[in-house]
Amino acid sequence: MRINAPCRIPKKTQYQGLNLADKIALLESENTQISLVIQCTLLGINRSSYYYKKKEKPSMADEIYDVVLALHLKHPYMGARSISDQLKRSGHNIDR
Repeated sequence: MRINAPCRIPKKTQYQGLNLADKIALLESENTQISLVIQCTLLGINRSSYYYKKKEKPSMADEIYDVVLALHLKHPYMGARSISDQLKRSGHNIDR
């Protein structure tokens, strides 16, 4: 793909030492001369990386993990089904 742009475009190799977060910070979505697709190509990143939003882990999972770990340490012979049954008896709404 050939780009005929009036502005000076830096080489890809100039940004190789940067991590992904730094490269994303360099993107200018408001730039009308160079599209976001071309900017991502020049920086060597996928466009989906620009739009990606990390999901937060629910805090209830940490609580259940701690309970499962405590049950496993106390009763190492209990399997997944036994621990699941014990958690249901304790009032946790979980699947196996």
